Amino acid sequence: MSFPFNQKEIDEATKKEGILGRIIKTYKYPVTPKEAYKALYSGEPIWQIMGADEILLFTPPVIPDNVARGMVIDGSGYPMPQDHEINVDMFGIEWEYIASAYGSMVRPGMPTLTDANDWKKLSRSLI
Repeated sequence: MSFPFNQKEIDEATKKEGILGRIIKTYKYPVTPKEAYKALYSGEPIWQIMGADEILLFTPPVIPDNVARGMVIDGSGYPMPQDHEINVDMFGIEWEYIASAYGSMVRPGMPTLTDANDWKKLSRSLI
């Protein structure tokens, strides 16, 4: 199945606010995102999947890494970490949220391993 180009396809349908205040525009596509994905995965794509409004990131707080990295995106309104808040991921590594960077980093000076050859000892202690 193919669709001839129609000028209406590049007309804006809606605008919505995305992450960090970025404006996401949607257009008048000839097929729904669901139809486009079904066709793509069946091996017969009918429409170029555009991205921003068709793909949703889902990183729920039930996974400790998402909380530790300050990356909880699930539509629940889960609060962003406070500046310099420390959270622990599922491997016991401490992450510090840096508000100016909009993300977390592993706390400096506190390595989980000082010698990479000791990883087997560490993995046994985590089990």
